Amino acid sequence: MASALRPSVAECCRTVFAAFLWHEHLVKDAMAAAAYLKFHQQNLQNLWSNSDARETAAPAALQPIVRLWIEVCTAVRTSVDQHL
Repeated sequence: MASALRPSVAECCRTVFAAFLWHEHLVKDAMAAAAYLKFHQQNLQNLWSNSDARETAAPAALQPIVRLWIEVCTAVRTSVDQHL
């Protein structure tokens, strides 16, 4: 079972993710994904219920964003673990 992120680490993950989306011009894609999930909340429940299959549980259009989120969180957690 994965441990919960400290609030400061979670905020760091969100900030790095947002910066990456902005830098790569993916903000519109992320907004479209957010709009989709707003109206399909059952998909959001399924997406995070199985941590081993998060990426493949997402609808095809959302899989790149979910993969990016997982990579950003992993990189931030690794950096925090190594330096703190």
